[in-house]
Amino acid sequence: MASFPLDLDGFKTFLERAGIEHVHNEKLGQIGVPRPGSEGWAVRFVPWPERGMATVAYPLPGVVPPARRAELARACNLLNARTFLGAWVLNMEAGELYFRHTVLTAGVLFEDAGVRALLQVVVGTVELHVDRLQAVLDGAPAESVLVEID
Repeated sequence: MASFPLDLDGFKTFLERAGIEHVHNEKLGQIGVPRPGSEGWAVRFVPWPERGMATVAYPLPGVVPPARRAELARACNLLNARTFLGAWVLNMEAGELYFRHTVLTAGVLFEDAGVRALLQVVVGTVELHVDRLQAVLDGAPAESVLVEID
């Protein structure tokens, strides 16, 4: 397979080659990949051409209530200390929780296997931790995200 730049067109062409359903939001300049059978879940591809980077983000559906944001932020920090690729982010103002992984794109070419691995890291990380984060959202202490990790 030929190498290609990981920009909006390159990512869209990869998804088409792989037969992966996606939605192109031209207004935002992003591509969403819905999770089959799960309303509200979608991986987002966000290119930053002016910075020579692209982000793959997987927001969790819904808004974190203000009363749980501080504890969820602590949970994210605990997970980030043990996560080597990507980061958990809680937008404290909007209550948006997501996992993101940003890669350099300036002067870098990708192959299908590399893009597939990038998606697998993001989706796999979210699926590994989403139930623990939900428990924190439901009232468990932040430290509960560490069960079975160490």
